[in-house]
Amino acid sequence: MISTYPLFYVFSRAGFPFAAVEVLNTMQQMNCEPDRASFDILIDAFGQAGLVDDAKRWFYQMKTAGFTPTLRSHMVLLCALSKVGRVEEAEGIVLELQRAGIKPDTFVFNSLLHAYGNAGKYTQMDELFKVMEQGLCKTDISTYNTVVNSYAKAGYIDKVEEIFTHMARQKISPDVCTWTSLIGAYAKKGQYKRCISLYRDMIFSGCRRDEVVDKVLLSSFSKLEDAEDALEELDTLYKEVLKSNANPTALSLTL
Repeated sequence: MISTYPLFYVFSRAGFPFAAVEVLNTMQQMNCEPDRASFDILIDAFGQAGLVDDAKRWFYQMKTAGFTPTLRSHMVLLCALSKVGRVEEAEGIVLELQRAGIKPDTFVFNSLLHAYGNAGKYTQMDELFKVMEQGLCKTDISTYNTVVNSYAKAGYIDKVEEIFTHMARQKISPDVCTWTSLIGAYAKKGQYKRCISLYRDMIFSGCRRDEVVDKVLLSSFSKLEDAEDALEELDTLYKEVLKSNANPTALSLTL
């Protein structure tokens, strides 16, 4: 167990879940049966790899082995289901938690929001979001980012702006992920002037930027036939960024 468990852990975390299973089989041959933590690690590893059915299989195999799934066990499977928009199964996990007497927390409901968004079920997402705000559980910045990002990916700019404005009224400061989603929504429409305006707002709000938001901004110029005006504006923005003492990152690679 001492010599094989680290290898099992490394394979699981490195994205090689089937190799981790082989190590687990070797451990069992050495009379080292997996504990609850080992099952959780495997469920997470398969989920992170996008192998949701395998993640589910190990979740139920854990039960067969005599272990009661914990909140973490449910959460890692819920995350896997949410990423691929398997809503009914994600809802089932939440119900299973409640039946087990485990109160779903903010992370659980954020994952369910993610599932609705990825499945394009925006009505259900919006309804859950409102219920969360009304006291179902405490919301956090990830709650708002999940909703904003879902609408942004779908191209619903009005809804993105609505949530963004709502955050301001609630005195919730957007982080770089929120800004990236908002800028990305306009970038998909090729509205580079609006992207620059939002990027400027982000910089001078004091939000720490990163390379991801820089690349999203630059993507708004990709469909322009005549980029001269855009480059002039980008050059002005770049100089403003330097004055604000923010690291220019990807912007400097373009000019």
